[in-house]
Parts: sequence; C-alpha cells; structure tokens
Amino acid sequence: MNAYSQLIDDYLQGSKTLRQAVEGMTASQLDATPVKGTWSSRQVVCHIADFDTVYVDRMKRVIAEDRPPLRGGDPDEFAARLAYQERDVEVDWHFWISEAIRKLRFFESLVLFTLCGSSTQRSARCPRRFEKRTQVT
Repeated sequence: MNAYSQLIDDYLQGSKTLRQAVEGMTASQLDATPVKGTWSSRQVVCHIADFDTVYVDRMKRVIAEDRPPLRGGDPDEFAARLAYQERDVEVDWHFWISEAIRKLRFFESLVLFTLCGSSTQRSARCPRRFEKRTQVT
C-alpha cells in the first residue's frame, strides 16, 4: 500500500480509532483537560461529530477549485454555543459518529482514491489561519 492509500485507509478508520480511544472512559475522564486551555475528550468527540461534514466539503473544494476560500470559525465559540461540555458522548456516538461519519468518509474516500497515482498540489485560502497546502502524490 502506498503512502496516499495508507492516508485514505487511516481516514476511513478514524471513527473506529476515535471510539476505541474513548471507550470505557468515565464522565470525569471524558471531561478532563490535563493541559490548561485544551479541550476535553468529550469536546473533541462532539467537535468531530459536528464538523466531519465541514471537513469533507473542504476536501472537495480543494480538489475541485483553484485556491478556494475556506469558511472559518472559532472552534472555541462552536464548542461553547453547541454545548460540547454538556453533550452525551454516547448519544453523539450512536446517532452520528458510528454510521453517518463512517458512510460519509467512505463516499469521500471514493473521490480521494480517484486521485491516487496523480501528482498534484492543491491549496486553499483560510481566513483566520495560514494557507493550507495539500500535496497528493
């Protein structure tokens, strides 16, 4: 398996990897923030549940358009306003992450696999951050 195919495979396994990482955690472990100013595991899971569709849209724009502008946002504001800290990880898991993300990532991987073997460099404009550049080899 080449490096590009491995990245796609890792992407496809992401929801399983995430589930294994948080499985069996107590509520206090899910809410722990060992480093001040960082997110808890609960917040990370909720963010992925909310943003995986955004990431897929961004990938498609970068593939299809020349230097597309990517809509930005303040992740901490999303976390606060979408109540990440109060959400039930199991509910997010069962109703979104388990099936929806798996299917979404599968269909996106079909697009990504069509690029396998091509050598191209794509970039996008991010309003709040440095320019993101992705190289497909």
